[in-house]
Amino acid sequence: MSFLNALSGSIFKLPAAEQYEVVADRDIKIRISDGVDLLVGRCYPRKGTGLPRLVIKSAITMYR
Repeated sequence: MSFLNALSGSIFKLPAAEQYEVVADRDIKIRISDGVDLLVGRCYPRKGTGLPRLVIKSAITMYR
């Protein structure tokens, strides 16, 4: 945690930030309804339940 984060947290009485080890899966192929394959990335915490996942569309691989 940076000094600025600690300082602003103490000024505004914020709880400490939670930190998680993150897993990043890349180049997951998803076929959409018109037959185009998309590559996406998925990031999620290694441990914990009910935590958000992030999906990022990165490229179109082929047209049919």
